[in-house]
Amino acid sequence: MRVIILVGLLLAASMAVAQDDPYHPVISLPDIEFNVQDVIGVLSDYNVISEDNPTFCSQYYGLTDFQSRTISICSRMGQSLKKRTLIHEVLHVLYWNRGIQTSGSADLAVQIKATEIFMKLYGEK
Repeated sequence: MRVIILVGLLLAASMAVAQDDPYHPVISLPDIEFNVQDVIGVLSDYNVISEDNPTFCSQYYGLTDFQSRTISICSRMGQSLKKRTLIHEVLHVLYWNRGIQTSGSADLAVQIKATEIFMKLYGEK
């Protein structure tokens, strides 16, 4: 099964709003295709850590360290938010593996794509 990331109306609407805000511009990311093998490759190549540190959880839902090949997910969230966050962090790696930078203002575009995928898979917010 191929999962295709499509930029939908949500991304277009978000970008239109963000363009009006010069302090928080959204950087457009190209659509990428990936399959289950790609996701399993990321999850087997990166150490996924459930982080319980209150300081970490007060600053992040998740964080990917490309150098140490670690994905940290805050454990103090509900299952839906953990799943959405894991999708978000895996997307960072998939883009990184293709040489596409997703930090800074591009993070919002990653979040929008992660939410789209989450909604397709689980149909909930």
